[in-house]
Amino acid sequence: MILCKSFTYKEFGVEELESVSASLPTAKDLVDKGLAQEAVRLMTCNRCEFVIVTEEREKLELYIHEKIAAVLPGNPGRTYIKRNAVHHLFRLATSIDSMVVGENQILSQIRKAEEVAIKEKTIGPLLRKLFVEARRTGRKVRRETELGVGAVSIASVAADLAVKIFGNLEGIRTLILGAGEMSSIAAKHLASRGSEIEILVHRNRKRARDLALKVSGVTVEPELFEQRLEKVDIVAAATSAKYKLLTCDAVKSILGRRRGRPLFLIDLANPRNFESGIGELEGAYLYDLDDFEKIASRHRERRLQAVAEAEQIVESSLENWARIEKLMTQSDVIALAHINLMKMEADLGEKLNTPLLRKQARKQLRRLFHVSRMSLLEDNDIQREINVEVFKSIFGVSSRQLP
Repeated sequence: MILCKSFTYKEFGVEELESVSASLPTAKDLVDKGLAQEAVRLMTCNRCEFVIVTEEREKLELYIHEKIAAVLPGNPGRTYIKRNAVHHLFRLATSIDSMVVGENQILSQIRKAEEVAIKEKTIGPLLRKLFVEARRTGRKVRRETELGVGAVSIASVAADLAVKIFGNLEGIRTLILGAGEMSSIAAKHLASRGSEIEILVHRNRKRARDLALKVSGVTVEPELFEQRLEKVDIVAAATSAKYKLLTCDAVKSILGRRRGRPLFLIDLANPRNFESGIGELEGAYLYDLDDFEKIASRHRERRLQAVAEAEQIVESSLENWARIEKLMTQSDVIALAHINLMKMEADLGEKLNTPLLRKQARKQLRRLFHVSRMSLLEDNDIQREINVEVFKSIFGVSSRQLP
């Protein structure tokens, strides 16, 4: 059974989601403990999702609930099973379910989650195929609808907010903390609106330097961090640091040296990079993921038509997945039948005298194989079992050959 366990911005605030994400097990934990045959864990700044193949649903959910009970008792997140789980993943891949509907980061995040699962050997043939279909659905929505038109990422929403506050970003200096995907996107959006970008060098000097080149900015050495905070107008952070990069005391001290100039802070991280109390200081304006969710809700309202079109594509993909899943249950039979088809073609090739006859015979055999294989998609369970036996008989697949 395919199951999705979902913890997102819809049920949790930023602080709650931080605690939940830190407490949840890894996909490898679930597989190693025998609670899942396959598992992929997807983490973003505003959600943590598990996509799982399991026959131990009750034990699995109990284990996950026990993990988060200490930090968030009474809220086990959302669970989707079977068709609903596939539907949820497809909607996620299209960004219909994202905080900013139409955002364009989710496909790469899904791909990265899949790559981690491949590396850790927690993904098998069923989820591999499911994730291929999810990404295909996401790309199709990008091509065929206008869901991704306009401000379609949290970073772009943050940049638009900066424009509203400053009026014009020409001459406005932004210090970027972090050089990962979210920081890079934020830097590009802010630079495209005229801001002068500075990238703080941290763990990866090359990545910081490369990002600075992309946005025509400069790098800043760590020892100059506090000095630059006195000079810049915007500070945007999206790092994976486990500690707070800016505290209330630090910002209060910095504001005292800024001679009344306000400081606009954008916290795009989960866990948060800045202490939440900074926003209460006079002269400091802090916006985090909870604030961007409120802004993003207005984007969702404007995209209702594109969402409806995207939902139709998701439904079509669901129907296609149902066919794929039926065929996958007979994958061993189909593979053996295909081997026997090749043998039948070779035998006929030896018996027939002319290339034209051999070509016609091969064409007829492959048509028979295709039609017979499609019969395995029959909705009626009893008829499908009959069709499987007929298929095996036509192409000489015996039960002894099957694993």
